[in-house]
Amino acid sequence: MSRAYEQRSGKEGYRQQLNRMIQTFLHCVILLFLITSPMGAVSSEKARSLEQDTINDPEELADLEKAASRIRELEFQQKVDYQVIDRSSIREVINARINEEFPPGKLEKVSIAYAKLGLIEEGLNLREAILGLYSEQIAAFYDQKKRKLYSIKGLPFSKAFQKVLMVHELTHALQDQNFDLSTLPLESKDNDDRALAALSLVEGDATLAFTQYARDEASLGLKDILSATAASQKGLIEAPYVIRKNLMFPYMEGVKFVTRLYSKGGWEMVNKAYKDQPQSTEQIMHPDKYIKQRDDPVPIVLPDLSSLAKKKWELLEDNVLGELNTKILFTQFLGSIRAMKPSRGWGGDRFRVYRVEGGEAMILVWGTAWDTEKDREEFVSRYLQAMKKKYKGKEFRTVESGDSACLISEDVVIWLGWAEKKALVLEAPDQPTLLAMIWEFVKASGGLQITQDTPSPESAEE
Repeated sequence: MSRAYEQRSGKEGYRQQLNRMIQTFLHCVILLFLITSPMGAVSSEKARSLEQDTINDPEELADLEKAASRIRELEFQQKVDYQVIDRSSIREVINARINEEFPPGKLEKVSIAYAKLGLIEEGLNLREAILGLYSEQIAAFYDQKKRKLYSIKGLPFSKAFQKVLMVHELTHALQDQNFDLSTLPLESKDNDDRALAALSLVEGDATLAFTQYARDEASLGLKDILSATAASQKGLIEAPYVIRKNLMFPYMEGVKFVTRLYSKGGWEMVNKAYKDQPQSTEQIMHPDKYIKQRDDPVPIVLPDLSSLAKKKWELLEDNVLGELNTKILFTQFLGSIRAMKPSRGWGGDRFRVYRVEGGEAMILVWGTAWDTEKDREEFVSRYLQAMKKKYKGKEFRTVESGDSACLISEDVVIWLGWAEKKALVLEAPDQPTLLAMIWEFVKASGGLQITQDTPSPESAEE
């Protein structure tokens, strides 16, 4: 091998590494602003001066449509319906969408349920948190229900940067026209984990497309990127951790998932995923559990606890946490490192939170499935530690047996029972209510074995 060839090869290797570095940098910066492009840091005077720069020219839009179609290898089936709105109108649009998805009072009940789990602070107004964050962050968006692409007047970005963001939204229009996004479980009411997995496919797809456009066709300069990075990200930083992580997940993890599909079979393999969708955030986080050895979630069935201990209980939330939010739960109480093991072996779950009618007392039931018995053991051990952190300041008495453990205090009782690769969490305000919950699982054969030593709620009250 000649020295000249070695030199050329070395230069080519260096160029390839440099191109990869630039691509990664562009991806990170643009993706950051797709998620966190707040306008609040821009003065009203500056925003007005930039209104004329908002992309709304038919020829420019036509060129961007061609670019999105070429990159994504899909054809537009109909004209895209564009609408330019003021930033002041965004809150109204988002509020209308929230009202469509949640009946009156439902979001408030969800807030109470997630506070009971320990994912958000008690008293947090989830509606206001979502409204405030999205109203501040959105730069453009595609509404699959109305089949409209909204862009915002007065964006504080260069034309080149706006084009990148527009290609992302045009990719959503392509997805909708070719795969019908309304057929995806994006608004599943009782399985947020599956909905988030579907959203990760959609956003990961669009993110990969606009990354390719930004790298090859956008002509972005360093000035464009640096001026965009000067914008404030206060809204995202101050958002509750669980909201922040769930907001970023479809982009950050979704693009990794879709990139893995693309590397295996190009856009054709990505297209197939819309017919055979990922079923969980676990599959998004670990693509091999979707691509190589399919690992779909284990379905968990829970008994109805609306009539318990001679009281009526209102169901506040019935849903699935998934690997992502299980990890978030452990992270909040144990830190990110100790949260990895008890969440990575996730195999399925379902939780329900009830509140007694006419009162404040609540009960929580969380059924989980794990990949191995070792994973289940890790979950049980870490969950007990997490609950002591969650109820910091309470004095718990711990009672353990061969297949269960119980933390007992004056106003909260937490019980964990397990068998093979499953574990059950029950939380109640007192021991009689807890025992009534256990008895309901015994009657429903919910994985607990009936023995001569199993008491009934009546005997406990005596």
